[in-house]
Amino acid sequence: MAVQDQDHLTIISLSKPAQLADRSRFLLGQTSVNPALAIVEQVRLLESTGAHVAGIPCNTAHAPPIMDMIAGELSASGSRLRLLHMINEVGHMLQRHYPSVQTVG
Repeated sequence: MAVQDQDHLTIISLSKPAQLADRSRFLLGQTSVNPALAIVEQVRLLESTGAHVAGIPCNTAHAPPIMDMIAGELSASGSRLRLLHMINEVGHMLQRHYPSVQTVG
């Protein structure tokens, strides 16, 4: 718990949407350009500024054809950054705090 301003976590925010191919168009097969590589570049930039954990606030970016490539590229490059998977994190939170819930939608 933060008692003073200096106790809060350092937060780095980065958004460069013009550099990303359209995620929905890629998933619908309307373009062959996977936005994953551009997302990887942005995540690596965050890591180079000192980030240890990153999250991507976009449901579409978590679709397996995109997120699997992001995770693979980061792993292959030796990245030590922990990339949160938004959908999995929600599932973990529900299991932890609402174990009797069977359906979410």
